[in-house]
Amino acid sequence: MKKAIRLCAALAAALCALLLLAAPAWAEEAEQPALILNLESVEINLAETSRGGTLIPTVSPAVERPSFTYATSDSSVVRVSSRGAITGRKPGAATITVTL
Repeated sequence: MKKAIRLCAALAAALCALLLLAAPAWAEEAEQPALILNLESVEINLAETSRGGTLIPTVSPAVERPSFTYATSDSSVVRVSSRGAITGRKPGAATITVTL
């Protein structure tokens, strides 16, 4: 079983190397889109409100009809909706990840 796994890994590495060699020159020049967020950090005072604002991502260079996913590292501390709305739930710290 270990030999089969090593063989598959070696074949996959060789295939990747071939694909990189065969890639057209324009493929290397393509600029990767950058994800830019309107907020870097948010502090929510739960005594006043549970709303922490809305993450508004932009992509540069522009991408036609971009689709974003949002995830929180601790949903018991903060919730993030599918549209980027941030809601505090209890004291603590969490990281929200936005993916294009």
